[in-house]
Amino acid sequence: MKAKVLKLCSLLMALLVMTSLLAACGGDENPFLGDWDDDAGEQSLIFLEDGTGAQTSYYGAIEFTYTWEGDTVTITSEELGISAEATLEDNVLYMDYSSFVKVDQAAYVPENLDEDDSEEGYEDDSEDTGDSDTELDFWLGEYANDNGTLTIDVSSGMLYYAMGVSTEDGFSTASGTLTEDSSDPYVLEESDFIFSYDTSDDSIEVSLQDDAGDYEHYTGWYYYVGPVGGSDSSEGDATLDVEAPDSIEAWYGEYAGDAGTLTITESWEDMVDFELVTNDGWMSGTWMVSDAGLGVIESGELYIIYNVEDGSIEITGKTEAANENNASYIGVYYPVG
Repeated sequence: MKAKVLKLCSLLMALLVMTSLLAACGGDENPFLGDWDDDAGEQSLIFLEDGTGAQTSYYGAIEFTYTWEGDTVTITSEELGISAEATLEDNVLYMDYSSFVKVDQAAYVPENLDEDDSEEGYEDDSEDTGDSDTELDFWLGEYANDNGTLTIDVSSGMLYYAMGVSTEDGFSTASGTLTEDSSDPYVLEESDFIFSYDTSDDSIEVSLQDDAGDYEHYTGWYYYVGPVGGSDSSEGDATLDVEAPDSIEAWYGEYAGDAGTLTITESWEDMVDFELVTNDGWMSGTWMVSDAGLGVIESGELYIIYNVEDGSIEITGKTEAANENNASYIGVYYPVG
């Protein structure tokens, strides 16, 4: 009887060990769940079980949703209108030029900001001083050049930037939070970039910190094209009162026009993935349906408008300057086949 009990206990122990091993190796276990820190960039990524998360720093947080498959996670920020991928390799999470390691608790969150550093974060102090030269609202807006776009806006009490540029390897994006130079309100900084504002023409020069990574493709001058999510009234808005298709699936397909070819595929919820190839440029990424409804998609300084009558898609700038900056992409694309 004793021998049978010992055998039964041994069998149970073996089953427990096998169950533990299977759970550790199971393909359904989310390897990204939890907190990740990037010490070089002073930022954190937090992934929650419900498919949501946040990119945080001492000065605030940008919320996102995410999906994952294998060692790749796709992060989408509806607030910024951008999507990015991160890859897990040897317990390090790589996203663009940033690298994150798993930690028990995220270090770079607002509540961990030292009091001595608190003045570096963005605050709207318009009622405190009355001195317009010290306010940072003049930074807010959308900017562009021949290669891409730059957006500067406020979220959760902090200034953030989002850039997207076309390169030889495709479309590259970067985003993060900004801190003010204590001696010069016309200079903003983050771990890799320096943003310098020129009041003569409302342009911004993006340059690199001395210890920045390989980000040369983002540098240069970006020129103001309008407020975030719209255009200056002096230049006129694109017509957004358009008839919407029955569902977002109507957008999916291949299109062609005088400017080039456009492919739109399924993405996450109210977003679509796209690849746009023209004679003078190429870009790909994720577009988000605008507040105007399913008939309009917004992307930086562009409107992408669906025509329910013939199924064509028109790409147009939000302003005249935006049309000039994106001349190679502007036009009407008709469904193929």
